[in-house]
Amino acid sequence: MVKAEVRHEVVFRGGNIIKGYVSEMTHDSLKLIPSAGIQTALDLDSILYIHNSNGKLFYLSPEIRKFFNRAKGRGGVITTIYGEEIYYNRLGRQLFMFEPKIIYNNKEDQERVEILLIDIHKVKLDHTVSEYAVKKGAIAGASLTTILFLIKFKAIKEFFNFKKLFKTANTAYKTSTTIIPISSIGWVVYDFFNGERELILNPIRRK
Repeated sequence: MVKAEVRHEVVFRGGNIIKGYVSEMTHDSLKLIPSAGIQTALDLDSILYIHNSNGKLFYLSPEIRKFFNRAKGRGGVITTIYGEEIYYNRLGRQLFMFEPKIIYNNKEDQERVEILLIDIHKVKLDHTVSEYAVKKGAIAGASLTTILFLIKFKAIKEFFNFKKLFKTANTAYKTSTTIIPISSIGWVVYDFFNGERELILNPIRRK
């Protein structure tokens, strides 16, 4: 089977690759017969994706789906396996086609271009992705304000006390004008230093 025409290429987080034949796959692991060596078990959480020699995608990790969902419509830089840097404005993807690829609008002429996943070394997102951090921060701040509002009422019947309801809502509004901006700014700062802005897909292959 290892010498068969169809071979699998397992791409790990960080870009390392093992070639061989996937003989078995479960919900959290797979068994691979490498090109040289004996069958080995691999943790599925360590793998980004698997494709075969015909270009068909065999497995795609949740990490890739999450990253490209976050990157969709945003700008950034694609570095190919040949070392070329491509600056783009908007990113799309066709990850479940026969040959998985992403689609981008070239920053220079806005031309719509396709590039195969196996030809990408890494994708790095630019500052436009911070919009997600702002939304998350606003939602977190609004949620906290709502909780602070609700804990003021010990029973449902207190919601019919319109004087208390109006007073509590007014206080909650004033609180939200402080909490939501601070939460949004804090989330943006956190995302800037700790957000997933770069994904390595393949090692760089020299020209």
